[in-house]
Parts: sequence; structure tokens; C-alpha cells
Amino acid sequence: MRSFFAVMVCGLALAGTAGCSAADASADDPGSEDELAKGADPDMVPASIVAFEDRLAWGDHHLQWHMERRWDAVKGDHSTLDYAQAHGWKKAERQEGDKGNGREFLIMHRAMLEILREQFPKSASIFKGFDKVPTDPKDKTTPCPDKSKAFDAKMLGTLAKLEDIAANAGSFADDDAFGLWLETSMKQKAGAGLHNYLHVRFAKDGSPIDVGDPTLNLKNKVFWRIHGWIDRKWSEFRKAKGLPAQDAAMRQAIDA
Repeated sequence: MRSFFAVMVCGLALAGTAGCSAADASADDPGSEDELAKGADPDMVPASIVAFEDRLAWGDHHLQWHMERRWDAVKGDHSTLDYAQAHGWKKAERQEGDKGNGREFLIMHRAMLEILREQFPKSASIFKGFDKVPTDPKDKTTPCPDKSKAFDAKMLGTLAKLEDIAANAGSFADDDAFGLWLETSMKQKAGAGLHNYLHVRFAKDGSPIDVGDPTLNLKNKVFWRIHGWIDRKWSEFRKAKGLPAQDAAMRQAIDA
């Protein structure tokens, strides 16, 4: 099975290193969830959002963020590392699976969600996330590209735990432990990695909005269904732990 974060360097052309601040976006939101370029995949986000992400090179920044945190995992792939280093990317202090990276993972995706919800209020439903993650490969709203592919039995258990996170919040010491368990199985004896699993499950090789390609998947509504759901589960987790929806340290990290 193809790894979710397999870095495909052939043919990639970086659009630049523009920042991704909400202040750089247009205040207009001409699009809505129904806006779709002619002939485009129905799961593509509206053209106005695609243009925003392209203008600020979000796909490239997304690849960079994950690549720098998977440096150790691909250190034997010299062509990939040469490519990353040629673009000024460096190994992150915290690698995927390291203590502290779970919180970073949650923070980074919440920052993107906040920016898009603010800039594209008419498209807010796109960023809401799954009401419930579909496990039927033939689901009418979000089918699996391989419609014969059963949902992994182990991941069904993980999913059930997350769907009822209010009752299971005590399993995790803090935001970081929750984020690590949700994101990855790397470096964790009992890691779940449902996030990575969902990206692989809905990946579609050759698609211009492939959920398995970090440079393309921000243009796919399925990406935001996954991450909107994750973000909501994080909020439910904090509420169950008796923590405020947001504190000063979290706000500072999101803004940064």
C-alpha cells in the first residue's frame, strides 16, 4: 500500500514561499459549496478557494511541514532529501511520533481551518468535517475509490473510541498525547494513526486532488471532512477534560 506521505519529487515545481496569513487573502468570498469549475471533480473545493491556496502555495507549505517532520523516515531516500534541502527545507526538531508533535499537528491544521472559515464564510460547510466517518466503501457522500475495500478492523476500534471521545478522554494525558495517537503509529507502541489511515483509504492515484498527496489534497473536500472532524473531536476532548475551548498558549501557537 502506498504510504500517505510518500514524497513524489518528480515533476513537482514549487510556486514559491509566500506566507499563508489570512491577512493576505481577499476579503471577498464569491464562491459557495456549489461553485465548481466545469468538468472538475465534484470533491474539488470552489475555484475561489483553489486560487487562494495556489496563490499562497499552501500545497507546497503543507508538503514541507510534513516532510520536515518525517525526515528520519525518508533519510535513506537521497533524491527526496536532496530535493528538500535544495528548497531550503530542514529536519524539524520534533519528528512525527515525537513528544510535542501531536499538539503541533492539531495546531497547524486548526490554523488552516480558521483562516479558510474566516475568508470563505459562504463555504463554511466544507470545513465542518464528517458528522461521522464513513466506513462503508460505497458510502454515497464519500465513497472509497476502491469500493470493495473493507474498513480495517483495528481502525474500527480506534474510530469507535474517537466517536465517543467524551467517554474516552481519560485515556490521554493531554492535547499532545491525543494528537499523537490520532495522527500516527510511528514511534508508538500502541499508536492508532487513524489520520494517516484515512488519507490512504481515500487516496486516488492520478487525481489532481489526490487525498494521499500533501501538495494536492488541500483542494479536496474530503481532506477538510477529515480534518474538520479531527478538529471537532479535539474540541470535544478538551471539553471532556474540563479544559477551556482555547487558552493563551494555544492562541499564541495558532497565530504563530
